[in-house]
Amino acid sequence: MPRSRRALLASLGTIAVAGCLDGGGATPTDAATPTRTGTTTDTPTGTATPTPEPPNSIESDWPAPAHDPGVSNGTTAPGPTTRPAELWAVDLGTAPSAPVVADGVVYVGGDGTVHALDARTGQRRWEQSVDGAAGTPRVRDGRAFVPVDGSVAVLDASDGTVAWTTETPGRAAFLVAPSGAYWLAGGDSPAVVALADDGTTRWRTDLADPWEPPLFAGAGSVFVSSGSYDSRFWVLDPDDGTVTGDRPRRGADFPAEQYYRDGTVYAADGFFGNVRTTPVATDGVEWSQGVPPGGRLGTMSGGPDRAYYVSGVEDEPSVTAMDAVEGSVAWTANPDPPVTGRPVAAASVVLVPTADGLRAFAPSDGTALWSLDASKVVAVVDDLLYAADGGTVRAYRPP
Repeated sequence: MPRSRRALLASLGTIAVAGCLDGGGATPTDAATPTRTGTTTDTPTGTATPTPEPPNSIESDWPAPAHDPGVSNGTTAPGPTTRPAELWAVDLGTAPSAPVVADGVVYVGGDGTVHALDARTGQRRWEQSVDGAAGTPRVRDGRAFVPVDGSVAVLDASDGTVAWTTETPGRAAFLVAPSGAYWLAGGDSPAVVALADDGTTRWRTDLADPWEPPLFAGAGSVFVSSGSYDSRFWVLDPDDGTVTGDRPRRGADFPAEQYYRDGTVYAADGFFGNVRTTPVATDGVEWSQGVPPGGRLGTMSGGPDRAYYVSGVEDEPSVTAMDAVEGSVAWTANPDPPVTGRPVAAASVVLVPTADGLRAFAPSDGTALWSLDASKVVAVVDDLLYAADGGTVRAYRPP
């Protein structure tokens, strides 16, 4: 099918994915000092919210966009079950990238600079200039992998020292997994490129149409979506790049692979309204479940026990929670404002970004828990939220 079909689908509008593959930019300032206000602008009674206290320690991580190599946008951390308030805020200037959190440190990219902030207090740990707009970092094994314009910079996570940089021309996606770092070259010669520990090319595997971001990993494999063309997806061996299984083909199945979790790839067909799963490991599951179609392509996230599908129709947005193993619908919810991104699926709360801020629901039955006028891009660690809003990085925690 010709490329014009992609343009047609794109014209329907896709929901913006929280924690995009290459984040935005920021202009750092030397005066980026954390402040604690203890109040928010969205309280049911209009009264000030008590100031939360910093936690004694940070026990969990959100080390990459969408949390993990499977880009599930889900975590086993509980998340805030009661309405959080601002713990601290750090002004970095203009728009930073989405924040990530690893080993008690918040990492955020910006316009030429990577920043490291204490996750408990917001105090600056270090900042490092890079040659270009710094996207959202990925942190693994004591290193921060930062997508920059046309390249990737790898920094020592402890002090920001640059270990190496490598060019990634035409990069369409970037992935850091336990098996290594990979980038997806777009254009007329699409390929997946694996990087060695020193930034040199370990292997390169050419792809053919159909292919689309994201680039994700799990079950000892690296995956490339076929976008809305086929229910198949590219499966590559992480050691040598060998393509395994059936290759995708052009078609009209309208699936769009969204994430991998627990042996399974979950895909949403928002055009007609369907979620289907494909097992890629012996413990994977297979099912298909009808969901509300929408004028926008649906998007998904996966928590510990649930798969969440969001329909982005502006006049009737909806969230559908399904049992991750059986596919049965557990509950549906209809946030009043239009949904603007992927839900964040924590163990004890589901966060849905809307045009009017975050809406929180109970994973068990969809009960509305709280709302917050906060950024639509968040990372969840323990009972805290971290958000990038304009030129400011903010931490929230229940009082």
